[in-house]
Amino acid sequence: MQWENRFNILDYLIIVFRRKWLILRWVLGMTVLFYALSYGLPKYYKAKTSVLPPAERSSSRYLQAFSQIQLAGIFPSANTQQTKIFLQMLRSRTLKERLIRQFDLQKRWHQKSLEKTLRQLAAQTDMMDTRDGMIILQVKARSPKMAADLANYYIQELTG
Repeated sequence: MQWENRFNILDYLIIVFRRKWLILRWVLGMTVLFYALSYGLPKYYKAKTSVLPPAERSSSRYLQAFSQIQLAGIFPSANTQQTKIFLQMLRSRTLKERLIRQFDLQKRWHQKSLEKTLRQLAAQTDMMDTRDGMIILQVKARSPKMAADLANYYIQELTG
């Protein structure tokens, strides 16, 4: 009785062999479907840039010496506060509104309100800081030139 309820690998191979044309049709159909979808969807390009904010100058020689001999991961970097300030400047609504006006993104993206344009810009922009205080900015757009121009404008507004 125990042996009657058990299947072995040969039983499964027989089922697969009998249904090989059905399996092949499904695989080919899905391949054609995904191939068509990949060409039908719009392409997005990503521009990535990184910035290292200038370190704050300390008046004390001891603090400067201490900041130079920091152990990685134990003591926070001396410019983490400045990095956070730079990130907040990059995420500010004022900067994003200037960017929208400069590149006329509301018309380009066919948005009726500024709020929707701001949300779309936020969705296409990624900003993060690394452990060593570097800011990494990534912007996605439908053309490589537009992605690069948007990323460069962010950095230009930050440094200029």
